[in-house]
Amino acid sequence: MVLSTKLLKVPFKYLHLSFPKEIHGQNIRKSRRIKCNIQGSIIERSIPVSIIDLSICGAGISSDITLGSTGTTITLSFTITVLDKEIPLTIKVLSDR
Repeated sequence: MVLSTKLLKVPFKYLHLSFPKEIHGQNIRKSRRIKCNIQGSIIERSIPVSIIDLSICGAGISSDITLGSTGTTITLSFTITVLDKEIPLTIKVLSDR
């Protein structure tokens, strides 16, 4: 993308930029991710984890300990609060990294 520029000093300084003729975009994800910080654990090995983001298609999980190899199914346990009620959840998760 090339922008043309002009700098004029009379009667006052300003910079004029032209709008690009073409703009290209690329979708990186199928759905948007929402940042969060939900504490949980992996039941099989009692590993503490943090759910760092959520989307319609999945979640980002962070841990200091390796959770398993790609394709491993693990059980994620965490609690969410909805309308002042704590709801415990246990979900089977397929690791993709």
